[in-house]
Amino acid sequence: ASGDGSIIQWDVATFELLGRYEGHNAQVNELVWSRDGTRLLSGDDHGELRCWNPEVRPKAPLSGGHQAPVTGVAASPDGTKAVSSSQDGRLLFWDLATGRPIQETLGLNPSLGAVAYHPTEDEVAFGDTLGGVLRRARQARLPARLYTGAQDEITELAFTPDGNQLLAASWDGTVRSWDTDNGGLRNTWRTLGLASFDISPDGTRVAIGHSGRLQFCPVEGGPCALLRHGERDATIKG
Repeated sequence: ASGDGSIIQWDVATFELLGRYEGHNAQVNELVWSRDGTRLLSGDDHGELRCWNPEVRPKAPLSGGHQAPVTGVAASPDGTKAVSSSQDGRLLFWDLATGRPIQETLGLNPSLGAVAYHPTEDEVAFGDTLGGVLRRARQARLPARLYTGAQDEITELAFTPDGNQLLAASWDGTVRSWDTDNGGLRNTWRTLGLASFDISPDGTRVAIGHSGRLQFCPVEGGPCALLRHGERDATIKG
């Protein structure tokens, strides 16, 4: 994704350019594939969201977006719905078949950060600019669980593949993991700056990029392997 609003796709095996998606009129902040790989979701600085089919371009924006920059996008496990978060303080749930919002939820903070969909349940976790993380079922009226510990904006969220842990990166220079059932803090990985992370497909390890370094850490805790990546911040996306 680029600041000019374009999205470029490459083949990771051959590095062949596969396509270019154009239609956003502002910087693209968020980008995520649906689990089945048939849809690409994107959100930009103007609050607009788009759902792309790689076989059909361009794609019209989803109807009725946010009023401020999009800070998070996630697809449901079955690929039929999506959720987006924004600095306007709202979560919007989308029907990807119609491109229309099906539900709107206000966060407890005027500005929201990252969002993640549970891997097996119709529920989401979302963070805010104060470091709070909430989990709630899509159709519930109130959040089911609050996860605490982060001291600044939540920039990235992800559940482990089994849904038993929730990981979050924050502007406070940490990546934390919580037990999703009881909300207890499981692990805290401290970094030298803003970090990004990705969880291995089997859910046993987390790769954390920060300040030109890559850490590979056991999700359940233990020593991390550290690799030097360069002089600039490393961004992890699997």
